[in-house]
Amino acid sequence: MDEQNNLNLNKKSEAIHTYAGDMASMVRDNEASVIKIAMAEQRRREAEVQKDNSRKQKNYALMFAIFSIILIFGAIYIYKYLNQKGKIEATHTEIVTEIPTLIPDDIQTLIPSNTIAGREDLVRVIAKAREDKKAGLIESIFLTSGGKQTLSSTEFLDLVGSSIPNAFERSLSPDFMIGLYRPVDGTKIGTFFIFKSSSYDQAVAGSYAWEKTLLDEFSTIFGVDISGENKILLQKSFEDTIIYNTDARVLYGTNNEPLFYSLFLNQNLYMLTDSKDVIVEAIKRLRTQNAKPL
Repeated sequence: MDEQNNLNLNKKSEAIHTYAGDMASMVRDNEASVIKIAMAEQRRREAEVQKDNSRKQKNYALMFAIFSIILIFGAIYIYKYLNQKGKIEATHTEIVTEIPTLIPDDIQTLIPSNTIAGREDLVRVIAKAREDKKAGLIESIFLTSGGKQTLSSTEFLDLVGSSIPNAFERSLSPDFMIGLYRPVDGTKIGTFFIFKSSSYDQAVAGSYAWEKTLLDEFSTIFGVDISGENKILLQKSFEDTIIYNTDARVLYGTNNEPLFYSLFLNQNLYMLTDSKDVIVEAIKRLRTQNAKPL
């Protein structure tokens, strides 16, 4: 009996011991799983943080690259703008040309004078020259009577039938200049004439007297319509204006638009032109030409 009881007791103890061990093992396993899960979660979070940092770094790099490109293009644009502005406003680099001119020019065109019988032919020649695509801001047009011998100012004025006052004409030197001005921005091409006088007083008085017939004589050359109702323009007078700190005279149209200008670039040079821009360019070139290094 006692042996039987001891046997049963041992079996119970063994059963209890086995159950407790299983519970302990299960707890240990659960703890291990929890730790593994926590560690995996920690690694996942660290990976997410690293991935997010990497994404931010890439975004920062992309933004920096875009900003750098914008700065580069901006710098290029500013450089080109300032460089081009310098070409327009800064001193003109005088180049060597075949025939001396009253203001520095960039290119020259020689036209036989025997192809021009009068004012209308001159208009045709100038119109053709305006259509040509040429490099350079200032183009000089010379009317040659043989080889490189150019017409004098008096011969030119007679050719176009001008009624310039006698005293003014007598004060003119043989040198004169026909020219075109091609702005770099592609706006209107200007036409101009420059005469050189040996007497400023006679030239000033003569220029005022000449204003009475200037429009009639140069309307076709400057492309001003004076037919029909526009004939009233012939009765209009020139008015005072200032261009680039220089006194000038301007004739306005019916809509108050400037038709052409009359002015002295300096004490000797008298200009007629339909372009305000060419006046500024001519003054700048003359100042650069006359500037002496220190």
